[in-house]
Amino acid sequence: MSTETLFSPPQVCIPLLPVDALTGQEKGLCTAWEGEVLPLNEGDPIKCVFKHLSHPGKLAIEMACTLAATVLGNNTPAPCLVLASKEQLPELPESAHQPGGFAILFGSTYVGGNSFFEQLSQASDATLDNSVWNHFCSNANTAAKGAALDELLANWDRHSRNMRFDGTNWWLIDHDQALAPALNADLSKLKADFVASHNLIASQLNERRRNDHQMPDAARLAAQRQNQIQALAAVAAKWTHAVPQAVDIWQQTSSLLELLSRRMPMLQLMINERIGANQSNNLKWTSSPTPPPP
Repeated sequence: MSTETLFSPPQVCIPLLPVDALTGQEKGLCTAWEGEVLPLNEGDPIKCVFKHLSHPGKLAIEMACTLAATVLGNNTPAPCLVLASKEQLPELPESAHQPGGFAILFGSTYVGGNSFFEQLSQASDATLDNSVWNHFCSNANTAAKGAALDELLANWDRHSRNMRFDGTNWWLIDHDQALAPALNADLSKLKADFVASHNLIASQLNERRRNDHQMPDAARLAAQRQNQIQALAAVAAKWTHAVPQAVDIWQQTSSLLELLSRRMPMLQLMINERIGANQSNNLKWTSSPTPPPP
């Protein structure tokens, strides 16, 4: 995603039928589809994976986390919003539909098949997990940036199926479990020093590359981009669209980006504590790491 694209409003799209419902490991825990979507404003169809999220606040969390990840140099698929009617996606639960008869789903630009799932489709979960983590951690720079990102996002849900390898690049996906204390919170009053119960990338990298994991350096470099996150928050607050629900999501996205900017000066300390560089207990959850039910 280019800088110009990053500071432009994400696309708001409608699905072009037919689309394929995802099943099995690729589906994850969400109701999800793969297919082409058409931007409402202009542009060519985009191949996307899009999913229904059980809590409306998670749309903005996904959006903010994806945009912040890109600012910090991680590969994340470009995000969009997908508007769908019950007739288009009959599998959607009734609770998903907004006034006006449509549901809003979170979409991610398709980045190619996951070569590990394709090559190890018959392997055990343990074999697949070990293969993914071995390969991901073989590039310390990429993995360290991912660990710093997940610490910033307080993302405890980076299991091996929330990463994709397209044969060349690793992509980080699925951030709906991140920033749990921010869900339903007054962000202007939320203290920014919360941490997740665990950081799977940091744990795996610390275990597999204890002497050269590069995580403190990655956290330091990420924190230097605080001004860029702040600038993106200011721009997102001004995004407009004919669909008012999209504007509401972008306003929430802006507030979440501002929260992330407040967390960035603490990022290196958080990583150091995560990997045992010191034993301070000053940083802790301000609420449960498990998001509340919808």
